[in-house]
Amino acid sequence: MDENNDQVDIPEIADLPQVEEGQEDTTDWKAKALEAQETAKRLQGMAKRFKTRVDKLTAPKAETKVETKPEAGQNKGFDYAEKAYLKSSGIEATDFDFVKEVMESTGKPLDAVLESKYFQAELKERKELRMTDAATPSGTKRAGNTTRDQVEYWLAKGELPPADQRELRIKVVNAKIAAEKGKSQFTDNPVVGK
Repeated sequence: MDENNDQVDIPEIADLPQVEEGQEDTTDWKAKALEAQETAKRLQGMAKRFKTRVDKLTAPKAETKVETKPEAGQNKGFDYAEKAYLKSSGIEATDFDFVKEVMESTGKPLDAVLESKYFQAELKERKELRMTDAATPSGTKRAGNTTRDQVEYWLAKGELPPADQRELRIKVVNAKIAAEKGKSQFTDNPVVGK
């Protein structure tokens, strides 16, 4: 059999000898049977080789992709086609690592991960967190909004917290006293007699 060529030499099976009536049959049938068995064995081996060839040619592409192992120096990220698919699916580049992490933890292919409800919920939550962080201004008074349980809130409001928040009331009063001690004892508008 030639590996580069699809042509195969198939051994021919010899015709059985014809014996006319009245003549003695001198055929060595045992030798003929052994010869036929050898031919059958060779044909069976060839059939197995052709079957494996056909199986390799008709195997789905996904199975061959699973069999390949990534090399040590190969990048673990997505290739350009996968990145384009992710972007067209509405996933930002900042979420690519998250997608890869989910793929590795679940063992699912990319399209199955993108369709899963768990992934969609997590992705939505991550996007909302990023949008919230981007919407909060930094370096201004509004960035550090004080809440009702902080002393600065009540000092700015000029009131005392509710009576049920005793510890907070004490802190606010102490802060007011400290602020008053730091001020000048003299008035800003002196009274001058005429």
